[in-house]
Amino acid sequence: METQTNNLKKFYFHAEGVYVYAYDEDYAKEVFAQEFGDSNSDCEDEGELSYQTIDDFDSKYTLVAKNDSNEEDCMSYFYDKWDDWDLVIAREQSHPGTVWSDFDSGEKVCGIYQINVIGYFITTTPGEKDETYGHYNGHLC
Repeated sequence: METQTNNLKKFYFHAEGVYVYAYDEDYAKEVFAQEFGDSNSDCEDEGELSYQTIDDFDSKYTLVAKNDSNEEDCMSYFYDKWDDWDLVIAREQSHPGTVWSDFDSGEKVCGIYQINVIGYFITTTPGEKDETYGHYNGHLC
């Protein structure tokens, strides 16, 4: 697998009002065309992201599954903002830096936040406060 040396970029497609995250414009257009069937749509390069990708997060951290969860199910690692609040707070108090807020915009940020957050992930090792990861090559949103 080839390692990328540049950062992921954010491309805005005006025709549908969506973003595609990719390392280059050609791939962003390919992803857009697959989703919307329009291979001629113009896009605007909004520049490189200032944080690492979700793939980088996944290679650096190991997630903690909920008790009595099926570890094969990816939702076993997601802690709901409302239903699992007491678990999240207890974990942050006992193991600082291991709770990651999952923002509705697609970023994971180390620390407990509540606004624009859909839930939380917990890792076995701590991150740095406000350490941020988000999106992946070909992510459409």
